[in-house]
Amino acid sequence: MEEGETYVIAASTHNVKRPISDWLRLLIHLGFSYLDVECIRSPDERGSMMDNRVSLEEVQIIERAVEKGSINVVSVEAGGLFVDTPQIASRYEEIVKRMLKLAKRLKAKIVSFTPASMTGRVSWKSLVDSCKSICKEADTHKLTIAFENGEVGSRKIIQSVEDVRRLLEDVDQDNLGLCLDISAAATYDFDVARIMKNLIDSIEIIHINDITADLLFKNLPVGVGDLDYESIALVLSSVKAPMILELYSGYGPVELYLCKRKLEQLLSKAARMKRDSWLKSDG
Repeated sequence: MEEGETYVIAASTHNVKRPISDWLRLLIHLGFSYLDVECIRSPDERGSMMDNRVSLEEVQIIERAVEKGSINVVSVEAGGLFVDTPQIASRYEEIVKRMLKLAKRLKAKIVSFTPASMTGRVSWKSLVDSCKSICKEADTHKLTIAFENGEVGSRKIIQSVEDVRRLLEDVDQDNLGLCLDISAAATYDFDVARIMKNLIDSIEIIHINDITADLLFKNLPVGVGDLDYESIALVLSSVKAPMILELYSGYGPVELYLCKRKLEQLLSKAARMKRDSWLKSDG
């Protein structure tokens, strides 16, 4: 990165490898200062080495790293907010609210969730009511809430630009914004830079990843897929929202580092292009 440029680029526990203490130590060694923590496995759930949901014990390891100042937690992902019925919505709303308390413990500023349906039936009213309730609770903790967009054709509810705008308008809370997942957005319009420009004032956090043009392979490192990341980087350099490297869970710290390095190069190039354009127009 060039001097004066500051971007928050975070690794995610989506890519956690066990033991988490070794994984975290290697990330810090590779230059990561920021972390995104995905939804937590409950104490009565049995996990596996491939499970990217961290346990409460692993959260405590992250919390100690935060207290030491070796890592900063940017955001906590609460998972799906299912709203098939008001009863289901209420149950998952409470899970999101528990993640608000975790975010405070980890000194994170953002909690995100993905509006979804188990059955394909959607209660929009339940979604709006739950979002309002979550935002009200988050306001008492001075936290920002971000809802994540999903892939077209999936059980995730927010898929289009119109969906995003409708939810923001219906909930009408200042602390609600968009968690933009780039690969998911590409299933709606492969020109993701255009989507970002249309929603730029709503974006609170961004999930960085790449996807192939045939949409078969997603959550790839930047440059491995077919997205026009030079155009995306031009918009990213203006948004200044935290960027989470949310890659396929099989990738490890080295791949995360290479993705971060590639993204930083693109952001530096975008910043230079904008400065050159400004100097040319000023002259």
